[in-house]
Amino acid sequence: MRQFQIGDFLHFKTVVNIPRYNEFPAKRFNDGLRFVETWHPKQELLMDIEELNKGVSND
Repeated sequence: MRQFQIGDFLHFKTVVNIPRYNEFPAKRFNDGLRFVETWHPKQELLMDIEELNKGVSND
């Protein structure tokens, strides 16, 4: 299983064009929300998540 990379989690800053998370303007909240709601992990990360979830019970 691969190590997670920073790029797996920092794509948001690139998409909304901000240097730091604390500089995300409140007036663009809906843009950020839309990004989170429509985000999908890369295939390799998705396969890692599915593999890890095989051993987790939903009880």
